[in-house]
Amino acid sequence: MRAEADRPGGPGAGTARGARATARRATGGGGKRLVCAACRRRITDTGARIEVDGLHEHSQVNPHGYVWTFGCYAEAPGCAPVGAPSTEFTWFPGHTWQIAQCLRCGTHLGWLFTGADRRFHGLIVERLAEEDER
Repeated sequence: MRAEADRPGGPGAGTARGARATARRATGGGGKRLVCAACRRRITDTGARIEVDGLHEHSQVNPHGYVWTFGCYAEAPGCAPVGAPSTEFTWFPGHTWQIAQCLRCGTHLGWLFTGADRRFHGLIVERLAEEDER
């Protein structure tokens, strides 16, 4: 079930620059794993960081006034989308979004954004922790 506070966009939330820009891997990725801060399940790694519309990290406001800061990742196998895709209040024009939850504990970690020519995860910075590869 989708919590209203977790809806990604909203009137006045701003729009991402260059809706047709392609996602690309950001430089500087390494051997760090990114885990759910709540349960420590591996979500993705720093090598999956990408830039979307020229930025890896974005901050947006949803219709309820919540500010979300999230990083963009090409893949996040440790989380799963929940609910039907929506275009309502999307932060990335031409993209649907779904809430993405941790596969282990169900914590809301961010969103899966899907467009005609790209798909990526926007993961909430404060809900991830970085760990060294073992």
